[in-house]
Amino acid sequence: IQPQEFVQIPVNQSVIEGSTATLKCQVRNRVGNLQWTKNKYALGIDRNLPNYERYSMVGNPARDEFHLRIVSVKLEDDGLYQCQVGQTEAAEGIRSNTVKLTVLFPPDPPQILEAPIAAVILGKPTNITCLVKNGKPGAKITWYLAGKLMNRKLYSTEMFTKSNKRVDTKGNIMLIPKTEHSGKLLECHAINEALQNPYVTRVTLNVQYPPDITMKINITGKIRQGMNVQLACEGFANPQQIKWKWYRNGKHLARQTASVLNLPSISHVYHDNTITCEATNSIGSTRKEKRLDIKYGPRFISASSHVAVDPRENAKLKCEADGNPQPSIIWRKKGSHNILGSGSTLELVEVNDADLGTYYCTATVVGFSEISREVLLLKNGPPRIMSDGKFYTSQEKTAHIECIAISVPKPVSMYWMKNGRTLDNTNSDRFSTNNEELPYGMKSTLEILKVHKEDFGSYNCSVANKYGEDIAIITLAEKDVLPMPYIIGGAVGSVAVILIIILACVIYHRYKNTDSGADSYTDSDSTMEKKKDVKSESPTLMGQWRQDYNKDLYRYSDNFDEVYNSKVRFSQHYHTYLV
Repeated sequence: IQPQEFVQIPVNQSVIEGSTATLKCQVRNRVGNLQWTKNKYALGIDRNLPNYERYSMVGNPARDEFHLRIVSVKLEDDGLYQCQVGQTEAAEGIRSNTVKLTVLFPPDPPQILEAPIAAVILGKPTNITCLVKNGKPGAKITWYLAGKLMNRKLYSTEMFTKSNKRVDTKGNIMLIPKTEHSGKLLECHAINEALQNPYVTRVTLNVQYPPDITMKINITGKIRQGMNVQLACEGFANPQQIKWKWYRNGKHLARQTASVLNLPSISHVYHDNTITCEATNSIGSTRKEKRLDIKYGPRFISASSHVAVDPRENAKLKCEADGNPQPSIIWRKKGSHNILGSGSTLELVEVNDADLGTYYCTATVVGFSEISREVLLLKNGPPRIMSDGKFYTSQEKTAHIECIAISVPKPVSMYWMKNGRTLDNTNSDRFSTNNEELPYGMKSTLEILKVHKEDFGSYNCSVANKYGEDIAIITLAEKDVLPMPYIIGGAVGSVAVILIIILACVIYHRYKNTDSGADSYTDSDSTMEKKKDVKSESPTLMGQWRQDYNKDLYRYSDNFDEVYNSKVRFSQHYHTYLV
């Protein structure tokens, strides 16, 4: 007897769900029963396999063909199959190789989680995910951007096998968005062995970015003080909704919320300032800045109004000016056109009386008007009181008595006394003093509340500096009050005078109209009396001070009267009449 042997044996197969699968098995010299096993479980020897509706053994029995046919393949048919021939007393049994029947399922259509529009940020690495479910085997994913296959290094794939043997596939692509990507289609292609053509899903890229801005200024040339300056920012953004902020030297200008900043009649204080505009949308903020270069004329930032020295000492007169460009400074002395020096400091060596007086520092910036300032060079000496000797007030009124002292250097003390007692803010509720510094000295005001009878009389005003002292006696006198009959009589008399003047005017006009036809005449030079202007000037406190001043230790120079006349201005006499 010939041994049993296989003529055809089954091979591994993959079939799509719903199709028909046929596993081949043909035997030569068969004497034993033939059956198929599925996952090591025997299906039976009847060719019709009655226990399995969709299973049967087909082929030509005469040729011992026992092919296993499975119709309408389902997922449950997926497994391991083997063709077996049983042994007999005359022959040994045989078994084919074990083969795998794989049932294929097409996946569900892919889904891009960010669809239909993926909002991505310019330049920021972003993951886009494509999910393909229920494939068997798991789907393969590829990516296309604007129709071009993307580099596989940019994406990855993960597969998750479920209990029903189906596989979910997740594909991720790392995209670094560029401006040109905006509006382009990103496609996810998914395919497995159950599909002839891939599934495709798409997402539109919306590349978002913070504002891209520029700053412009309305002036093309040099910016001069007083010009109307406008700074404008403009640009593009996605999203397009932009909020604007402006900063000056880093400080937020809270009221400026437009894309334009107006600086009308710009001043020098904006020179060298940094103006920043900030544009913000939901993605981020962008800044642009501009440093302002303002051209402006000279201005004095510090200058000594006077310098006091002792004889034979050196003196430094200072005068600092600001401008753009930086001002040039020259020095002259009053009455002379000679330039004594340049720069912010003029140094005089071993000063004598001839050096004393008024000096001018002149600051110049090309294209602007020059400016000048006086600086006095004075000689140190004892103080001198220059005040009226008498002040008037009434009882129960408030009196103010003033004492003005000229002193170079400044006084170290200035106080009031009456009847040998010092008057100040601490020893009386009604008496108080207030000392006010003047350019070349000090003014002390004694205030007396609710003047009493005993407050009238002489007061001693004393002033001292390190070179000496001066004392003045100032009188507070009671102001005369006219009796009531005098006041009434004066009022009646004034009314009468006014009525007489009105009557005279009426008579004059009537007389003039009557003689309007008469010939006019002109007084001859011999008969006309020539009018003379008579100008009388009573001595003033300043005039008296100037006369006395030049007689004492302050006798500096021939033009020193003019120095003080220009610099020490008292707007009124120091007689005080209080009501």
